Amino acid sequence: MPQSQKERYSKIKRIQFGNS
Repeated sequence: MPQSQKERYSKIKRIQFGNS
């Protein structure tokens, strides 16, 4: 997957994990 998509995915994952 493109780097931009990977960065977005990482951001979402980090936000979800941090919110939990």
